[in-house]
Amino acid sequence: MINQTFKPDGNYDFVLTFTLAPSSPDCANSTSVNVSGPSASEVFFFRESLGTEMWQTYAYSLWNQKDLMSLRIQSTSTSNSNNTTCWPIVDTILVTGIHGPRSYSDNGFVNSGFEVGPVFIENSSQGVLLEADSSYPDSSIQSPLQYWTILGIVKYIDSNHYAVPRGGRAVELISGNPSGIVSSVGFLKHGQVTIDFIMGDAN
Repeated sequence: MINQTFKPDGNYDFVLTFTLAPSSPDCANSTSVNVSGPSASEVFFFRESLGTEMWQTYAYSLWNQKDLMSLRIQSTSTSNSNNTTCWPIVDTILVTGIHGPRSYSDNGFVNSGFEVGPVFIENSSQGVLLEADSSYPDSSIQSPLQYWTILGIVKYIDSNHYAVPRGGRAVELISGNPSGIVSSVGFLKHGQVTIDFIMGDAN
């Protein structure tokens, strides 16, 4: 187990980004870690079916705490079909404080272009995996992608490694039943609502 306690500086929402890898190729489907923040914890699994690299990047919301914040990453020992004990490898741990948009944009959504989210690891080209929070499954507050609730597993990608239009960021729907994002929008008047969005092939 590794842990650290730090004092927040400013009124930020904090998001943890980290990379996870199996200790050997035989353990690709038997590797996981338990990440604990100030108010909740989540188990992250290395998912061989979601990429081609032996490293995967994940993000987890630590939310906003006024007092000292504690972060703990703990191994979960598992065995594979060959009775080999599999341990996780964790690297490149980043905790960033982000100021999210606090008002609705002209189109009615907050963070409609996914511009406010976790940071990207410089040497990784596969994006950041975001999972539904088991402790707050219906919350868009306790989410690494601000103002969006995660369903299943999605991948947060940018224009540096994918053909995302307008040099921005996007969400790839990759796994889970369902896999997607949810946002709640309130309207002051009744009437017809039209939603415009951009869809493409991640490859």
